[in-house]
Amino acid sequence: MYGAIKILAGDFKIGRGSTYALGKLYLRKEGSLFREKVPVADIASLEIADPNVGSAEQNALAGSVVGGAMFGGAGMVAGSVIGSNSKEVAAVCVLKDGRKWLGMMATTDYNKLKQKVMSLTYFKSDSDEKGVIAAESGTSEKNMGSKQKKPKPALKTFGCLFAVSSFIFFFFVLFMTMDPPKPWDKVENTISAETRMQTYVKDNHLRFPDGAKFFEFSEPPAHVEHLGDQVYEVYAWVKAKNAFGVYIKYNYYGKIKQVDEDVWEVLEFNFL
Repeated sequence: MYGAIKILAGDFKIGRGSTYALGKLYLRKEGSLFREKVPVADIASLEIADPNVGSAEQNALAGSVVGGAMFGGAGMVAGSVIGSNSKEVAAVCVLKDGRKWLGMMATTDYNKLKQKVMSLTYFKSDSDEKGVIAAESGTSEKNMGSKQKKPKPALKTFGCLFAVSSFIFFFFVLFMTMDPPKPWDKVENTISAETRMQTYVKDNHLRFPDGAKFFEFSEPPAHVEHLGDQVYEVYAWVKAKNAFGVYIKYNYYGKIKQVDEDVWEVLEFNFL
């Protein structure tokens, strides 16, 4: 799946369904069918989870997963979560508002996201450093008085041109190495297919939709499959109340198609 993130622990819904796409994180929340959009600028730090290195906060989060605390089972082997598979990494992400998550994601997606986070952090740090240097320089000149010689105009002009040229060159290199965003009809969007089908079932086929509980990807045989041409096949189930207030499990099958960026059409639906 393009940009898939499997949340293992933290402040967002554990399991599959969260993604990184088009330069943003889309994270699932408990009790909500819709994902929260998180810009890269809201990320305070992003690191590969390792219980032996990193900050105390990252070690605590990674260590709790390795120990099984987040999954209710003691003695979980670290290799089952943070393994040596080079195609995936376990990433620890801390947002600026204090929320955080630990999750598995493709190595290529992690590298792209890390590059964006580092680029934003670089420019902020560079700006702060220049401000400190300027303040120290001004204090030194004031203390030294007339003994401090002012830089010549020619040297100032050369320094400004060099700084501007370096800034433009960095942006050019960053732009050339970034992957262009894919159009909606070229992205495998199984998560949206799942949530749109759930909304359709809830609005059209349940007598008592309040409190309905839909399937999770981790619970077979439920699954969503991309058939091509933005058509998705959904095998799933929902638990909903009957006329006596008792929850009954209903299996269903359907096909749904994405016809525009935010427009979906149900092609077929049946209860099994």
